[in-house]
Amino acid sequence: MKLKRIFTGGVLFAVLSFLITTAVFNLAASPEITREETAFVSPLGVIGRLNLPSEVTAVAVHNEQLYAAGPDGFFVVDIADPAKPLLQGSLNHSFGAARAVALSGHYALVSAGDNGLIIVDIADPTEPVCVHQQPLSSSAGPLIVRDHLAYIIVGEDSFAIWNVADPATPIYMGGEVDLVVEQFDLVGDYLYLVGNPMADEMFYIAGALYIYDVSDPTQPEQIGADAFEASNPYAPRFRSIAVQNQIAYVSATSRIGGTIWRYGVTDLTDPIRLAYTFYPLANQMLFVGDWLYTVSPYDTTVGQLSDTGDLHLVARYKGGGLLAGLAAQNGLVFTTAQSELLILRPLSNQIFLPVIMGAGEH
Repeated sequence: MKLKRIFTGGVLFAVLSFLITTAVFNLAASPEITREETAFVSPLGVIGRLNLPSEVTAVAVHNEQLYAAGPDGFFVVDIADPAKPLLQGSLNHSFGAARAVALSGHYALVSAGDNGLIIVDIADPTEPVCVHQQPLSSSAGPLIVRDHLAYIIVGEDSFAIWNVADPATPIYMGGEVDLVVEQFDLVGDYLYLVGNPMADEMFYIAGALYIYDVSDPTQPEQIGADAFEASNPYAPRFRSIAVQNQIAYVSATSRIGGTIWRYGVTDLTDPIRLAYTFYPLANQMLFVGDWLYTVSPYDTTVGQLSDTGDLHLVARYKGGGLLAGLAAQNGLVFTTAQSELLILRPLSNQIFLPVIMGAGEH
């Protein structure tokens, strides 16, 4: 029995030593790690709120209007006075798992899960009207609209580009399939996408970054990529991405906690891992100038970029769960908690957030 205990203890010690050594090796082999300075983090306080008729999960803002969508409806809210938002109009319609709202002229586009891409005429904010519902090959996910082109992640393995110049008859332009992606950002003619492919030989997933040239929307071309070894159990899992000043900021989770990875993308064909910092996890990220806004089901944050590209957490709202949707304008942050619209801003005057017009446009 004594020999058995010694043997068992030796095996456990060897396994533990291997895991610790592997962890240390992976941390040592990774880019430089930094920690965000939290000593001066300001609370994000609720300055305005509005209970809507049903749940909302996606928002967009432009000037004095906010547009929100949820499983059972679409809403237009007057935010001219952020402390007293007012419901202007609504549309009863099934929007499924509404993932995002994007604006194009006097139309709002909603990625509506299994209900596809839904286009709403918002010319009269008191009476929004559904003008088209476009079926997709799979569930509609994150959405970006620019210059009458809608970029949308479809299912978990593709993205598609649609021309919505005529909202009543969208035209499919091109896309990519067999690509595991969850979130993306669009800068100029380039799409930056993040996903988490699974290793064939082991049940692990690991973060991957893909860069596509979409200057010809009919023929998107992958020009750069970086992926962690999916056989590595310590590899980060990527959740969302935002690009600013030729650096891609990627929210990730791993066994060491929530992080933001920085990639140098000066050479789009060869994205380079620069560093990572501990930072709250984010399902969505949005840059407005040098300010990064994020949301997860549990909190909303504001981060500021330094001249060197480092990211510092400066304001945070702990919502208690079920936050969804993200927009920012004039130093304010807009999100939702089930059927409640929340309008937030930092409460400390030590934090300077600039007034930026049109911040809701992406």
